Amino acid sequence: MAGFDLKEGFYEDREVSEDELWDAVACVFTSKSKNDASYKFGFLKSILDNLKYVDNDLVLSFDQLFTRFAELYWNLILEYNLRQKAITKDNRKSAIERVLLEAKDKYVTDDVRSFDSYPQGVRSDVSHQVKMKCKIYVVGALFEDTKHLFSKK
Repeated sequence: MAGFDLKEGFYEDREVSEDELWDAVACVFTSKSKNDASYKFGFLKSILDNLKYVDNDLVLSFDQLFTRFAELYWNLILEYNLRQKAITKDNRKSAIERVLLEAKDKYVTDDVRSFDSYPQGVRSDVSHQVKMKCKIYVVGALFEDTKHLFSKK
């Protein structure tokens, strides 16, 4: 089963060697990894950007990760008009593009500004919508591509 289609994944809590970790992360950047959209790369960026905010158990919440994920894609899609998947015959947009274009219609009254310039309520709603839609695709795909080393505990 494709990682993006996983309903649940089982994480083995064990010591991981540096070589295993590098192999798993490198897989994401090779042709072994299916990349229809840029989600996994944006999610990895979200993880890296949030490492300084881990709790005492070295855990990051989905809310933390998807808030940063939403911010990254808000800027790419709405500020800079960058597509997140290859153009298809039917011109279908990625899930993140659809969510953010709906948010733009709902919240943007003039020119698009940076994500962090909007009120907390707007950012929270957009982050929640992004999380609800995109976690379906990104978390399972990254879990599978990294050989089950990244997980939700």
